[in-house]
Amino acid sequence: MLLTGAAMLTVRRHPASAGLITGIATSIKFYPAALALSVGPRQWWRFTAALITTAAGVLLVTFIPFGSPVFYLTKVLIPASAGGGPASTHDCFQNSTPLLFSRLVGGSSFSVINTSGVWKDVTLVPWHLPWLAQVLTYLTIGALVVGTVWAAWRSRWAQPYSMSLAFSLGALVPGHVYTYQFISILPMTIVLVLRTIETQRWGVVALAGIAELILINSPCALAFPGLWTVAGLAIFAAAVAQAELFLDDARLVPTKSGDGRLDRDLGTG
Repeated sequence: MLLTGAAMLTVRRHPASAGLITGIATSIKFYPAALALSVGPRQWWRFTAALITTAAGVLLVTFIPFGSPVFYLTKVLIPASAGGGPASTHDCFQNSTPLLFSRLVGGSSFSVINTSGVWKDVTLVPWHLPWLAQVLTYLTIGALVVGTVWAAWRSRWAQPYSMSLAFSLGALVPGHVYTYQFISILPMTIVLVLRTIETQRWGVVALAGIAELILINSPCALAFPGLWTVAGLAIFAAAVAQAELFLDDARLVPTKSGDGRLDRDLGTG
């Protein structure tokens, strides 16, 4: 979170430095690499080259004690990214877009703990349509990626708006996400709420507030744990819909002199 926030603050003036910082973040958790989707064309090559070089170098060095990273990629990362089908049971603390559709459409069960402290499996729906759940998952993830790129382009690659959208994909795209990983939605939420308060878009502020009320509760205490994912998707959709509000952030950047004036950034449009 801190590394990605630093990248958001520096990418406009120092894209290579921002890419290096993001590369370090990517070597810790892979999803910060999605920030490459939200960098303007003029900064993209320097940012992405620094990101890939740094992440690859750090990962190769840190995997030396464990041998090849191929085992991790094939046995951990790829299976985790694939989510779970009807035969897979995840506890109520795990939520994601794939699990949302798997539970509501595919008929997958999830584990909850009862008042006696015993875990039991719960299935919400009587139907089992895993193929439809997979289709809806792929369509939604595709829409998330396309929406990120479109909103970043529509805002003229405004920062930190664009990169906060891409960072939120870390909670909305993986196969299963634990509660702490939803922290990646926080930058996008802050950016959205502050700007909509400033422009008096109270309906959007209310929507974000309702979503946050869901997210401050344990998913296991809700009627359906997948409400966490629904809340995250709602905030993302609202942020994408408000892309035009951030155009000024793309056109105006602080002067290097630090005197508080604003200059036009002709490289963004």
